[in-house]
Amino acid sequence: MNIKLIVNPAAGKGSALKKSNRVIAELNRRGVKFDVEYTTYPRHGAIIAKEAAKSFEKVIALGGDGTANEVGEGVVGTDAIFGVIPSGSGNDFANMLNISSNIDNSIDTLLNGKIRNIDVIKVNDRISLNTTGVGFNGVVSDVAGRVKFLRGISVYIYSVIKTAIRYKAIPMKITVDDMIVEDNIFMVSVCNSKSEGGGFIVAPDAEIDDGILDVTIIREASLFKLLLNIKSAMTGNLNKLDEVDTIRGENITIESDYPLPLHVDGEVVSMTSGKISASILKGALKVLSN
Repeated sequence: MNIKLIVNPAAGKGSALKKSNRVIAELNRRGVKFDVEYTTYPRHGAIIAKEAAKSFEKVIALGGDGTANEVGEGVVGTDAIFGVIPSGSGNDFANMLNISSNIDNSIDTLLNGKIRNIDVIKVNDRISLNTTGVGFNGVVSDVAGRVKFLRGISVYIYSVIKTAIRYKAIPMKITVDDMIVEDNIFMVSVCNSKSEGGGFIVAPDAEIDDGILDVTIIREASLFKLLLNIKSAMTGNLNKLDEVDTIRGENITIESDYPLPLHVDGEVVSMTSGKISASILKGALKVLSN
């Protein structure tokens, strides 16, 4: 038995549980030896994965980006290989690895995908596989987590619009290696990959194995301009706006005298952070990809 399947039954507004039943049936049909375990509380996936990485060759997360984050964190720095069967509202990490949401295709990747070493982000005492957001996108993640009547990308579009109506930029000091930015900042995304929030492309040039982080900084802008450019965020053209800068580096700190909303891979860590430190862990995670 060399595969551990870790399922978040609450992912995708509960759709992950139904999908897991079909995945389990298909694995059995193919004669694959595996063990399955279900998460029952926040951060449970990291605990299960850390233990599983000691004895299983492959540790697989079935859920969205939040589930991938938890399970991936438990595998970081071990010899186990991490994989994802995407089943959440946002599947940005799986998309970056070209993993299909189709069950047959994702299982093919699980069994026969390419193994590659990717970077991860160390954020205070947490691990981020995809992106870490401070400011507006932290609040959006909080709003999205409360939306029950929508699914998929519509959850995030609704949450962006609702948040933008009331949100105000925050005075921040951002240090990326030796470069310092001090301004009223709308949001910061520390990016290991290109997108967050189910497809908002915040760092079009980011790569998950290039040994460097892309830090996208959006300064204060009018509500009209922000809403007008939602499409730019979906098409990878956000960085063409005058208010947007991308700085590349390995060590980042974000400070403010005001509370900082913080998300890690779409999951809210705190709405009142003071100082946030992020750094890159190069090649720290073995993953399955297409």
